[in-house]
Amino acid sequence: MKTFLLRIVLMISLPSVNMALAEQTYQQKIDSLHTLLKTTSDQSERCMLLNNISNRYYLYNSQKGIKYARQALNLANEINFSKGRAFAYLNLAKNTSMTGDYDQSLIYYSIARSGFEKLNDQKSVGLVCLNQGTIYGNQGKFPEALDSFFKALTLFEQFKDNESKIYQANAYQNIGNIFNFMEENESALKNYERAISLFKQFPDQHENYVMNVALKGTIYSKQKKFQKAISSYHFAENELRKVGDSVSLAFVQNLKGKAYLGLKKYDFSIACSMKALPTAKRSGDQELLASTYQNLGVSYLEKGKINNQKQDFETARNYLNEALGIHLKTRNHEELTNDYALLATYFSLIKQFEKSFEMQQISATYKDSIYNFKNKQSIQNLEDQRTIALRDKQIEINKIALNTREKERWFYGIGVLFLFLIIALFYIQNRQRKRVNQHLLELNLKLQEANANKTRFFSIINHDLRSPVANLIHFLQLQKESPELFDKATKQRLEHKTMEGAENLLQSMEDMLLWSKGQMQQFKPSIEELKIRDLFAELEIYFVSNSEVKLVVDKTNNILLSADRNYLLTILRNLTSNAIKALEKVKDPMIQWSVAETINSTILVIEDNGPGAAKSQFKALYDASEVVGIKTGLGLHLIRDLAQAIDCKVEVSTEQSSGTTISLIFNKSTRSSI
Repeated sequence: MKTFLLRIVLMISLPSVNMALAEQTYQQKIDSLHTLLKTTSDQSERCMLLNNISNRYYLYNSQKGIKYARQALNLANEINFSKGRAFAYLNLAKNTSMTGDYDQSLIYYSIARSGFEKLNDQKSVGLVCLNQGTIYGNQGKFPEALDSFFKALTLFEQFKDNESKIYQANAYQNIGNIFNFMEENESALKNYERAISLFKQFPDQHENYVMNVALKGTIYSKQKKFQKAISSYHFAENELRKVGDSVSLAFVQNLKGKAYLGLKKYDFSIACSMKALPTAKRSGDQELLASTYQNLGVSYLEKGKINNQKQDFETARNYLNEALGIHLKTRNHEELTNDYALLATYFSLIKQFEKSFEMQQISATYKDSIYNFKNKQSIQNLEDQRTIALRDKQIEINKIALNTREKERWFYGIGVLFLFLIIALFYIQNRQRKRVNQHLLELNLKLQEANANKTRFFSIINHDLRSPVANLIHFLQLQKESPELFDKATKQRLEHKTMEGAENLLQSMEDMLLWSKGQMQQFKPSIEELKIRDLFAELEIYFVSNSEVKLVVDKTNNILLSADRNYLLTILRNLTSNAIKALEKVKDPMIQWSVAETINSTILVIEDNGPGAAKSQFKALYDASEVVGIKTGLGLHLIRDLAQAIDCKVEVSTEQSSGTTISLIFNKSTRSSI
């Protein structure tokens, strides 16, 4: 049985600074507390906010929890705020315990308890006792753990409020855990049921109720009722997924993996443990991490027995060594017994019987130490002379083996040195030749690509600039040679058209410069977070002079995109400009820009009510060899190249007489909401 189970129910709360936070998610609570911290000037309130932030990080990110607890402690000392100081030490103790440094954690708890006693805050003293009990339990000091839990229960029973009832339920659960570890199964079940009865009274304690169902599953596992245990874990797993509690979910997945070991379904056990492993590493909970490693070690060890695969044995050894390292650090004697016993099995399977015997002896020593812990005996009595003698003997064996291997290494080294030098010279020469050839090949390919880009670029310039320049020259010649042909209205209309043509020509030249720059090898987009509604607003201002076409943009969205601002604005302007040109002869012309979201992507959509076009007219959006698109070949080439540069996919939907819809599709990983 894993002692880390003691820790999973202790979601100890500070006095709430904002009751509305209780209905928000974990991350929303953190964000809300940070917002309050920025706006609060009262130093005492700031101290309690820092404590509350530290408490929220408990079980999720212990290092950040320690960071904010220290900030709270510094501020409390600065303003001589006793209550804030006591809670800062409580949070330091809780978060430090998650790192496996139990001795330092107990020191912090002792200071916190003294501070709360001076304040006559009996409920907080009860919280300290409840947490101290978890440390003693994780150290295998079961009598001390029970004593702390019963003291906490007595203190909480003085109060009749709901919060105290929840703490009573926590105490019952942890008392059940201690009896669980001491193999008092009926007493453990009785206390789990008491905890469940109290947790059921409060809807916001559903997770703790679920975890007690999972803890009952540990008793079923002990009773060899593995399928019943798995059913309990499966229920808890489904419920925890609904609320998104990844840490508690990892605990349950770990227990489920252990139950599958009992059923000898080793692949199922490995799957459950691998699901728990990332969260175990991220949370900083050393006991959970060690238990997950141990489950994986056992699974691969048993698979190796069945398949007789050396790789399975080595994988098992790696995981068991990881678990052993953590349990040595946390001085978890119960699990050290299991670690050494499993390593003894490993060495026996690979025929290293002397090493196996040593592991068995160490395991037996730690097993004796557990009995001593349960009877309040000193840890100094754990080591005996036989263990020391075995270790000394192993050291001597290791020295002899090292000396022998060292001599062999010298003989073999001298023998192969000359051969190696000859091979190395040939290898280096051949590698250098290949590197030179590869470099020449890359240069040739780049030269061919540059020539192709130049040819395509000049053919685009020839197409896109000739028409507007010819129109401008034609108008100026008519105005110079036959001004009498123009009445006032016609003259104004042609001047307006000429001005628009000149502006479009200028814009096309700017776009061509940007496009040509985009073909340069070292030119890359500058990525930043952009508000789509701001881009739409800028687009609306840019085309406001075109009174004949109604432009509708969605300025109510709250979407952010990571992209290059100039690239994206150029794409939007070109698409809008193309749509305006397509609507010249349409009654009540309208263009609409909108935003749509799917599970995997964010989509910017432009729609018009124009005559539509054949899909082939948009070929320049997809085919790099195409020179001329609809209306303006450069615009479509520009859209295609810039879209590719910012990882944007372009899709076109159009039919004759049915308008045109163009979608810019961005992967959702590049998008966030505000």
